[in-house]
Amino acid sequence: MNSSSKAHTGSFHDCNADRNIETAQEADERSNIFISYSKSDQDQYDTIRQTTSNTQLPSTNYLIYTDAGKLLFFRYGDEAGLATISGLFQTLSAVINDENLGEVHCINTVTSNIVFMSVGAITLVAIAYKDCDGQCDTVDNLRLQLECLYSGIIFTMTDVIQYMVLRNDPQFDLIFLLGSANQTLKCIMNDMNCFESQSSRKSCCWIGGGGGVDIISPIPTEVRNYTSTILARECSKNNSIIYGILSIGKRIFNIIQPHQIGQQLSPFDLNILMYFLDTQIVIPDSELWFPICLPRLSQSAFVNCFQCCIGELFGMRLTLISQQPSLEEFKSLQSTANAIKSAFGITPKSYDNDCQEKMLTKKETKINHWRKRFLTYLSSCLKDALDDELQKEMMQNYCNMSCLIHFTFRYAVPIRHCKSRAESDGRLIQSFGPQLSVEGYNLSEKKIWIMYQRLALRLSVGTESVEDTLNMYDSICGNSVRDVDTAITRNMPSQILHETSLNDRVIDEFLYITDGDELYVAQRGRHYDFYAVLPKALSSVADAKILCSTLVETLLHKSDDLQFMSFL
Repeated sequence: MNSSSKAHTGSFHDCNADRNIETAQEADERSNIFISYSKSDQDQYDTIRQTTSNTQLPSTNYLIYTDAGKLLFFRYGDEAGLATISGLFQTLSAVINDENLGEVHCINTVTSNIVFMSVGAITLVAIAYKDCDGQCDTVDNLRLQLECLYSGIIFTMTDVIQYMVLRNDPQFDLIFLLGSANQTLKCIMNDMNCFESQSSRKSCCWIGGGGGVDIISPIPTEVRNYTSTILARECSKNNSIIYGILSIGKRIFNIIQPHQIGQQLSPFDLNILMYFLDTQIVIPDSELWFPICLPRLSQSAFVNCFQCCIGELFGMRLTLISQQPSLEEFKSLQSTANAIKSAFGITPKSYDNDCQEKMLTKKETKINHWRKRFLTYLSSCLKDALDDELQKEMMQNYCNMSCLIHFTFRYAVPIRHCKSRAESDGRLIQSFGPQLSVEGYNLSEKKIWIMYQRLALRLSVGTESVEDTLNMYDSICGNSVRDVDTAITRNMPSQILHETSLNDRVIDEFLYITDGDELYVAQRGRHYDFYAVLPKALSSVADAKILCSTLVETLLHKSDDLQFMSFL
């Protein structure tokens, strides 16, 4: 048994044996506990695999249950059987607490990794099963997934409602409050295990350290800058608007946000927002208006979201997020959205073009013609950027440049003013790379996924040790400077770890893992990290470093084409 701050040893026997806990320190010195099982101990938890045993089911399950033992959420499986398992976990935690050993964070067995996250009146659990080679998600990545799952919950409810309801009525059905967000949570979980995702386009935003937003690319710099100017100009006329976003599906085309770094969106919040917005059905010429909570901004307050379609631009949506919930604000946001559409050259279907054209001055007529030409050009750019075959060809060219099987590139781009180009202190992490696919190679997607996790952990923590990872979480929680950060750092240490390690790193690092016929590499420099897999037969480690550095330099040179910005 090991603590994140103290080392301990021990074991748990099966259901028919007495529990024996051996400690190396006094009980009052122990805190966050990591429990390791021997092969003879696995029978106690074989029920978990039997409950969800089906070759068609994914390998990672997620449970959420209350302190009262009520099962609130699960990804798949039989509810009755999983309720029994959640009760077993509760009993285990109770025994640990009775012994004054602190909080259980993770359990490692021969067959699985099980990670826990307790927040207020609920506990979240991730159960990842090992494959025949013993490969499994790292404890850090599972913790990251649970943090995003929790963010998805309070995205709909805020933590205030969660605590009030569950503390007053522990048997309350939380799924009733989640509503349609329940399906959104499952979509997030599916894509976080992207090698299992059935999506036609597997997102790269969760690969490696996770947290990078998925962007629409390539888009000419002048097009992206012009749309930034339009968004900033129109949104700045309403002091209540804090964010303006253009997106298609779960991918972002452009975003504006405040200059103050404390009010800028976390990439994790932005990803969850994209998943939630993608599930909303927006009929052309109609608008949506609903409250949301952005967990990394504030876990106890709502902001208000206005959403509408931007003409017929491949399903592009405009999202405006405001601090005000009033009817007057809704009407104001409608006016802002119409002004943005007009600047894009889009006119309402009820608009009498012939009559209106006669009333325009010569200058206004030229402006309208220019806007329509821009709309045609924008539509052409989007058509190419969203074409799966063109995207596949572009990514394959990048892979061929450096003899790669696959790569993913995360870059923390500066948030700049749309006109002056002056940088704020903030950055937004973007992800760029091909979909996770190993077509034509004798290699599993899951192995690439796990190797990237291991490399990300080495870059961020320095080792793959669970104890060191938990110590790092403790350090993050202890370094909260502002009162507003206390709950966020306590509940989201893994998110903060992967954000700050990328933004703060100055010295270049190059790491690698050799496994079978493949060489897995990771390179981190100032504001970026890069993960790739190469055939070992084609590259030595020295050659791999040169090949990867060449591709990184190419991508950084194209960063203006990749980034969207700016601030108001």
